[in-house]
Amino acid sequence: LRENIIRPLLDVTREEVLDYLAANGLLFKTDPSNNRPLYTRNRIRLEVLPVLKRFNPRIVETLAAEAALLRDENEALDSHLSACASRIMSRDDERVTVKREEFNTLPPAFRRRLLRKFVDLAGAASSGLSAVQIDEALLFMAAAQTGRTMNLTQCLVIAREYERLVVSAKSSSAGFTNTLTVPGIIAISALGMEVKTVLCADRTRAAEDINYLWQAEFDYDKIGPLLTLRSRRPGDRFQPAGMGGRSKKLQDYFVDEKVPRRKRDAVPLLCSGEDILWVVGLRTDERFLPGPETRRALVVQLRIAE
Repeated sequence: LRENIIRPLLDVTREEVLDYLAANGLLFKTDPSNNRPLYTRNRIRLEVLPVLKRFNPRIVETLAAEAALLRDENEALDSHLSACASRIMSRDDERVTVKREEFNTLPPAFRRRLLRKFVDLAGAASSGLSAVQIDEALLFMAAAQTGRTMNLTQCLVIAREYERLVVSAKSSSAGFTNTLTVPGIIAISALGMEVKTVLCADRTRAAEDINYLWQAEFDYDKIGPLLTLRSRRPGDRFQPAGMGGRSKKLQDYFVDEKVPRRKRDAVPLLCSGEDILWVVGLRTDERFLPGPETRRALVVQLRIAE
C-alpha cells in the first residue's frame, strides 16, 4: 500500500500470472507500449533482466525479496524521521523553517532524507534533485553565514536566517521562450535544464538509454515546423489527454492539479505556434499524440543540466 494504492500482484511474476490465466481460461489484453523500449522500466524488463537471469535464474524472486526487506526498513526509518522532523521544523504554507543546529547534528543519511522532505513540503519535487545537489545543499546548510541564500533549483531557495534555515519555493517573475531544433539538444538556462528532441521513423526504435526526468512522444506530422519551450501566457488553453478532446484553460488546469501559484510560471510548455503540445511533467495534448497511423514520432526529453 502506497498513497492509497494497493498493488496485490506486486510480488507475482509475469509467468505466474500467465499460468493462472491459462489454467482458468481467462482472456487478457496486452498494452503494446510494454514492448517498446522507450521507457526506462521497459528497457530494464526487456534488456537487463534477461542478462541477469543468466547469472541467477531466480533473479526476479531475489529482487522482490530484497525490495520487501528494504520497504520494511524504509518504513521504520521514515517513522523515526517523522518524529524528528516534528521537533526541528515548522511549516507556513510553502515555507519550511528548520532549527539549524539540531538539523546539522543529525547523521548525514538522516539529513539527506529530511532535506528531501523539506523540499517536498516547500512545494518543489525532491525526486528531481540529484545526489550532487543534495550534498551541495547540505554543505550550504552547515556552513553558510546568516543572510546567505542558495538557489537549489529554479523555483527553490534555501536561506540562513540566524539560527534558522528556511526552505521556500518561489516562481520566476521573468518569462522564457526557447526555440528547439529537431533533432537536437538545447540548454534552457532559465530552468537549469537540457532538452533533447529525437525524430524516429520507426516508433518501436528506442530513443536513448539515458534516464531523463520527463519525456513524451508525439506524432511529428501533426506538429507545425516551429517548436518552442516557453513559460505560460494569459489565455493559454490546451486539450488535456484523456478528456475526450475538451479544451481547458491552463489556469484552470493548474488549479485542478493543485500546482502551487508560485510554481506555475516555472512550468515549461512545449508549443508549436500557439498550440500547447505538453504541459511538461503533467499532461500532453490529445491532438498531437501518436497513433496507429503515425509515420514519424517525435520524442522530447528533459533533464536537469549538468
